[in-house]
Amino acid sequence: EEADFYSEQGLDDEAREILRRLLARHPGHPAVKERLAALDRRGARAPALAPATRVRPEAPAGDEAFDIARELAEELGPPGGVAPAADDFQYSVEDVFNQFKKGVAETVKPEDTETHYDLGIAYKEMGLLDDAIHEFEVALSGHSKKKEVDCLSMIGLCQGLKGDHRAAVDAFRRALRSGALTAEAAKALHYELAAAHEALGEKDQALWYLQKIVKVDPGYRDAGAFAARLGGGPGRPPADLEARAAARAGGAVPPRPGERPGGPGSGAKKNIGYV
Repeated sequence: EEADFYSEQGLDDEAREILRRLLARHPGHPAVKERLAALDRRGARAPALAPATRVRPEAPAGDEAFDIARELAEELGPPGGVAPAADDFQYSVEDVFNQFKKGVAETVKPEDTETHYDLGIAYKEMGLLDDAIHEFEVALSGHSKKKEVDCLSMIGLCQGLKGDHRAAVDAFRRALRSGALTAEAAKALHYELAAAHEALGEKDQALWYLQKIVKVDPGYRDAGAFAARLGGGPGRPPADLEARAAARAGGAVPPRPGERPGGPGSGAKKNIGYV
């Protein structure tokens, strides 16, 4: 399911990596092999990016993704109708993207969450990580709750690819606080948080997130093997979460809206002993 999700978002490399890990655990599995073959067929059909100078940044009708690579390849043409020389190719591509982004800013409204999200996906696939993060942030500001978790997840992934794992952690944790969070998305975010904390050298925190996954879904991705590789054990929550939990246990932090003073499920007259 996660591989299918990545594939639907145009993240074929991520989908392919998940499927290869599955195939390693379940050699010869027909469904996994078929999905890998489908990704390979789609990759073989993908058009090559051609140099061009004119862009039509219009999102197609329906739920189809805004395929920037295809738009650039099909719609852009060389300056003045003259094909550029090989030495001018790199320069012309830079001009194309600058013009394209200018056209997007002029024609795509900030509240058009879907188009800005699709732009972010396309920029990420092209390796334009700063531009991708910007588009995901614009999409996030469109106040579409159904895309909130996706936007924050993509921001975290882009920050991780840039090597800024602390910023990735912040984005993933914001996604966990979203009211649109699903159980499946929570597992994916916990896994990404574990990877980010491992990259920061914070193995205890990585283990804490992995154990949250293993507790509810022992077969999720390679969470069990990941935890074993880090040495196993319960791990420890991030310092701010640990401090808040300790403060709440001592009554120093007021409960959040809707939570009873004694904690979830406690009664109003329950006696509490402190150590």
